[in-house]
This record gives sequence, structure tokens and C-alpha cells, in this order.
Amino acid sequence: MSKNLRAALEAPDVQAWKPAVGDLLIGEVVGYSEGRGAHGMMHICEVANEATGELVGIWLGAVLLDEFKKIRPAPGERIGIRRMLDGKNRAGSLYKRFRVEIDRPGAADVPNFHDTDEEPEP
Repeated sequence: MSKNLRAALEAPDVQAWKPAVGDLLIGEVVGYSEGRGAHGMMHICEVANEATGELVGIWLGAVLLDEFKKIRPAPGERIGIRRMLDGKNRAGSLYKRFRVEIDRPGAADVPNFHDTDEEPEP
């Protein structure tokens, strides 16, 4: 896949989204990149924020990455992310929770078959 180097070099800076509890981001997925975080290489989803017009990068840590694996937002699709209250894991450590929704025609009508091994009751 060939990359337009001029467009890549002239693209606006992507600011990392650092949400507080309750913050909401709605916008169009522009694309994906990678960056080195505190725990190694991470995927970054670049979103054009509807509220500000700015391009923001959502660093996909473990919790967000799990959500993105479920819904697989593609460039051009509209996404919404809300920072929820922190959760607590089994060891008692706090972690950041998120709710992720996508505006994809028919997406709400199809169940996620990968989340359960249980058979539906008749």
C-alpha cells in the first residue's frame, strides 16, 4: 500500500485524548497509527472530534483495545466514546473504563457472537 508522503507530512498534529470521568468524544474515525507508550507499542485511533473539529488520538490501552476488537471501527465511520467511572480488577487495582458505540447501519441488530459460549434457551 502506497502512502502519500506529502499528505502525511502536512497533516495536522494529533493531540492525545486525555478524558476525565464523564468526558465524551464523538467523531469520525480518520485512521490508525502506532506509538510507543509506557507499556510498549500501542495502536492509536485518530478521530475528527465533531465538537471541536480537532484531530485527536485515542491510545488503545487494554480496555479500549478490547472494545475496539469487538466493534472494529473503520475509517469513515462515526464513533462515540465515554469515559466511565473507574473499575476495580480482582487484585483491587483501579483501571479506566470506557463505553464505545459506533454509528453503523444495522450494527445494533446483530449480536456479538464472540462474547458467549452459552447456547440460547429455547
